[in-house]
Amino acid sequence: MLTLAWGLFLLVLLAGAGAVLAALLDCDAALLPLPLLSAAALVLYPFGMLGNLRIGAAAAVLLLGAAVVVGVVRLRPAGVGTAVKTALTRPGFALFLGGAAFIWCLFALHRPMFTQWDEFTAWGLAPKMVVERAAFYVADPVNLKASFTYPATSLVTFLFQPFGSWAEWACLAALDTLALACVAAASALPRPQWAGGILVFGTGFVLPFFFSNNPAGSYAPQYANAMADLPLAMLFGGALCLYYSVGHRRRAFWLTGLPLMLLTLTKDICFAYGLIAAFLIGLDQLVTADKPIKQSFPRAFLRAGGLAVCVVAAFASWSRYTAAVTPTVDTGASVGSAGLSYGAVLTGGVKQLLGIGRDDKFAQIMAAMGDAFFTRRICLLGGGIMENTVIFNRVRARLENELLPNFRKADIRQARLGNTAGMIGAAIQAQELCL
Repeated sequence: MLTLAWGLFLLVLLAGAGAVLAALLDCDAALLPLPLLSAAALVLYPFGMLGNLRIGAAAAVLLLGAAVVVGVVRLRPAGVGTAVKTALTRPGFALFLGGAAFIWCLFALHRPMFTQWDEFTAWGLAPKMVVERAAFYVADPVNLKASFTYPATSLVTFLFQPFGSWAEWACLAALDTLALACVAAASALPRPQWAGGILVFGTGFVLPFFFSNNPAGSYAPQYANAMADLPLAMLFGGALCLYYSVGHRRRAFWLTGLPLMLLTLTKDICFAYGLIAAFLIGLDQLVTADKPIKQSFPRAFLRAGGLAVCVVAAFASWSRYTAAVTPTVDTGASVGSAGLSYGAVLTGGVKQLLGIGRDDKFAQIMAAMGDAFFTRRICLLGGGIMENTVIFNRVRARLENELLPNFRKADIRQARLGNTAGMIGAAIQAQELCL
C-alpha cells in the first residue's frame, strides 16, 4: 500500500506542477508530464553516480514541489485553481492523469510480474538492484555488465519507489506512466478538442500492439514488461511531438532536450536516435522558418546543435562513468571483443558507410542487406532436435501460422550442417586460440 500511495502522490505532484507551469508558459498542460517526468529522472542521474539515489529522489520531489509553490506565488491561490481546472479540460492531460492512476491501482491489485528472459537477466534485474541498493548496479561488487542496460528505466523506476521495498508491478507501472506521458504529448498536437485528443491518445496507446504478433487469447506483454523497447520508441516519438508543439517558442523549445537526454540513457542505440531527433528538429527549424534559408540557418543550427550537445553529454557521461567504475571489457564504454569505445565504433561505422577504409566483411554485409530486398527470405532451423524430420515438420507447420504476415512466404528449411555446426565452430575457435 505504501508503494501505491507514493506512486499516486507523485502523479498528483506531477499533475500540479504541470498545471501551474502550463499556465505560466501558456501552453497545453498535456505537454508538461513528459518533460517534468524526464527532468525528475535526470535529477536522480548525478546522485546515482555519487552512490546515493535517495537524496536524489528527495531533491526531485522538492523541485516538483517548488514548481507548485512558484505557481502559487505567481498565480495566487485563485489562479492555481483556475490553472488546474484549465488543465483538466485538456484531453491529453486528463487522460494521462486518469490512465496512469488506473494503471497504478490495477497493477497494485493484480501485481503482474516479469515473464520474459531479458527481464530476469538484465532489464528487470538492473532496476531491482538499483532500488534495493539506492545506487547504480554497475557500482555493485556483483554487478551486471554495464553494457547490458542503460540507467533510464532504472531511474524512472526508482523515482516511484525510492523508500519502500522492491515491487515488480511498481516497476512496470512506472514505465507505463512514462509511456502515457509520451502519448499525452502527442495528443496535444491537434486543437484542444476532446474528439481529436482522445483519438490521438487512444491511437498512441494501442500502437505498440501493432508491432507484435501475440496469438489470440494469449498474454500481451507490451505494457507489462520492463525492457527498454517501449520506452525507447515512446520517448523518441514523444520528444518529437513535444517539439512540434513548442518548437517555435523561445523558452519552451528547450523542454525538448529533457526527454532527448532520457532517451539517450535508455539504450546504447538511443545515442543514434537522439542525434537523429536533433537533426530532424534542425531540419524542421530550417524549412519552416519565415526567413530565407541563409538567414534562418544560424538559428536552426544553434538550436539543433544545442539539443545534440545534450544528447552527447548524456551519452558521454554514462560511458565515462561505467569506464571508471568497471573494467573496460565489461563496460558500456566498450563494444565487442575488440573493446572499442562507442565513439570509435560510431566514427568507424560512418567512415565505412562513406567508403573510407571499408573492409571486406563490411562490404559483404552491405551487399547481403541490399540483396535481402530482392531475394527470397529463408528461415533456417537447425541443430539439436530439429534434425528429427517429424519434429521439424511440426515446428514448420506451427511457424507458418505464427509468423507475421510479411514473413509467411519465407522458405523454412533444415540447416544443412545440423549438429555439426557446433563442432565446426569449436574447432575454428580452438584453431584461432592455438595460432
